[in-house]
Amino acid sequence: MDTDNEFEKSYKRAIKARERHYSNFNYWMNFYAIIIGSLFVGYYTIKEDELLKTIVTFIGFATTLAWLQSFRGYYHWIKQWMNVVMFHEAQYIKSTGHNENEKESNRVYSLYYESAKEDLRCPLKTQNISTQKMTLRLIFVLLLSWLILLVYNSCSLIGIHLCTVCEKNCQCGCLCSLPRYLLITIMLILLAGMLITIICLFCFCKDIESDVPHHYRLKGHNDDYHIEPPKDNN
Repeated sequence: MDTDNEFEKSYKRAIKARERHYSNFNYWMNFYAIIIGSLFVGYYTIKEDELLKTIVTFIGFATTLAWLQSFRGYYHWIKQWMNVVMFHEAQYIKSTGHNENEKESNRVYSLYYESAKEDLRCPLKTQNISTQKMTLRLIFVLLLSWLILLVYNSCSLIGIHLCTVCEKNCQCGCLCSLPRYLLITIMLILLAGMLITIICLFCFCKDIESDVPHHYRLKGHNDDYHIEPPKDNN
């Protein structure tokens, strides 16, 4: 039995399984995105039926929650399959070449090109940012949006019955009894808080960087390249 050939076969099977998982991931993420988009369009198409709006927002909230959990699961397995591929790549590399340079030249998935240090805070520069982590935050923001709409429409349903009793002189204690300038102030504070939260989640959070400390690093200038081992070998 050709041991080297077996290592290569295992390596290729791992890559094929990983690509199959990626294909399923893209399919289901697109499926959820289309449903959420359709629900948003449906919600803003409904004019005066508060009950139907509440039902649509509840379905949207439940669907986005399912999307969030599915994404977390797929993201977990994406990292797992990446580790499997890197393991078989390491086994394949050990079985090939007669010296370290020949072995290291076979690295593909476990190799990361470390370019010049860039500032994460500057939006005009490239940066090692994880698309999965960014998408995870976007889904979470959509979930909060559905929750806000659900609460708003639920309150509107209750408010219809409350305000019919005190239509001329509202004493029900709801938001309609507050001064207009106070309502505007509250809305601006909430909007600013949400905006700051979103900016921090998507721009200044160190956690959005890709997890590559366990990768070998390709460094060099022009045609002079060399490979450094991972920073953390544990």
